[in-house]
Amino acid sequence: MQRTVVLTIVVVLWTCAPALCADSNETFFEFKIRPLLIDKCYKCHSGTSEKLKGDLKVDSRQALLTGGKTGPALSPGHPADSLLIKAISYTDEDLQMPPKKQLSLEAIADLKHWVEMGAPWPAEDPAPVATATKSDSANYWSFVPPKPQTKTDTPPSTQIDHFILAKLEA
Repeated sequence: MQRTVVLTIVVVLWTCAPALCADSNETFFEFKIRPLLIDKCYKCHSGTSEKLKGDLKVDSRQALLTGGKTGPALSPGHPADSLLIKAISYTDEDLQMPPKKQLSLEAIADLKHWVEMGAPWPAEDPAPVATATKSDSANYWSFVPPKPQTKTDTPPSTQIDHFILAKLEA
């Protein structure tokens, strides 16, 4: 019986391992890499930068692969060939990012590990947060209060009663 349970666990893990690894890579990116890029790089290297430095954006994988004035910043699977790693490691006197203070050893190790993993980036970036002004609020479905249709002429006493009555009538 124990042998069957162990064998079942092994088969399940073997079958699910690729999905677990993919999820792990995405989790690593979302919890370690994206916050680091936002905190330390976006000010000068993103689409929201006031002045884009070196024509390099780090807010998408494609932008890192395309690179800037000095070429591609990322070589997935090869940290030694990645300009991003060279810049954050401060191994080149002319290429040191961020310029004022080197990243922590942990942050450098995380970025190197991410590049070694192949620089996984979620297939779809999170959708931008919509910011609605008061005049725009009528156009967003989420700002329009729901109005269930009821057949009775007697008005319900509370908002939730509208929904209960509509369900009962259905």
